[in-house]
Amino acid sequence: MEALEDAILILGHALPFNEPMVAQGPFVMNTQKQIQEAYADYQNGKFGTWNH
Repeated sequence: MEALEDAILILGHALPFNEPMVAQGPFVMNTQKQIQEAYADYQNGKFGTWNH
């Protein structure tokens, strides 16, 4: 690997959770239902909203 400009590389390591994982877009949850709930919460402004 070669960086063409200054860069920071972050590596991480942890023990496995041994739980199911579903990833979609910015969300990572344990089930598809939780992913759908996260999208609904996001669309309903439960994570905050942008004020112009």
